[in-house]
Amino acid sequence: PAQDYLKADRGLEDTVPRKFAEALGSFAAMAAPTALSGGLAGFAAAGALGVGAGAGEASERARAYGASEEERSKASALGAAIGVTEFLPLGFIKFFGQATSQSLLDVGRRTLNQAGVEGLQEWATNVAQNAIEQGYNPEQDTFEGGKEAAGYGAGVGGFVRAVVELITPRRRTGGQDKQLALPAP
Repeated sequence: PAQDYLKADRGLEDTVPRKFAEALGSFAAMAAPTALSGGLAGFAAAGALGVGAGAGEASERARAYGASEEERSKASALGAAIGVTEFLPLGFIKFFGQATSQSLLDVGRRTLNQAGVEGLQEWATNVAQNAIEQGYNPEQDTFEGGKEAAGYGAGVGGFVRAVVELITPRRRTGGQDKQLALPAP
């Protein structure tokens, strides 16, 4: 019922905007507990969500392949371990959110850095899920889908960092009224 309502329109399942929105939604689900509660409790909640997502993806891949219950259980346990990595980019956002410089160059560096961290994490997760699948599906290529996962991860990481840069400049600069400015010629 709700899933049917939120499902992509026929023919739009594989479009870039739809996949980007899906990736952004996954990121937001991980970031929400950290943003709302902060501290250790937020990271623990994000970690729990990541564990569930990793286990769920590995189990669903195994189910779709027709793996046995034993193979699904093993895949799920391994996927849970991979899921822990899902919340790591959130720490980078928090760490790099402490910046004091609002120069365009520094903002660009932080944005590209976050894009790289999120892209790398998504690529590594994809490769690890493929490696798990090889335990019951020897035909699975280790790097299949890695470029796409890295691209969407980097896109989401950069987008989120850019939004953070736009909506929190005063907070990161200690309340000073520094504005994002181009360097002097």
